[in-house]
Amino acid sequence: MSHRPIRRSARRRPVRRSKKQDEQVALVVGVVVAVGLVAAVVQWLLTHWWVLVIVAVTASAAGGLWYQKAQQRAVWEELV
Repeated sequence: MSHRPIRRSARRRPVRRSKKQDEQVALVVGVVVAVGLVAAVVQWLLTHWWVLVIVAVTASAAGGLWYQKAQQRAVWEELV
């Protein structure tokens, strides 16, 4: 009886990525998703341009009201 040496499997262990590599992969995926989302929103807004007009008019009106209230508050504080 001859004893042969026990042969181990030639399979390698899977290479474990470092935490830094995981963070880099997550960052790249996040950037790709963000760029895709921005592109989709821009495309939608180009199709529905009137939404931007409504938002601009509403923001202007709200800003004007805020400015008027701030001026009125300043006048009241001068009187007190």
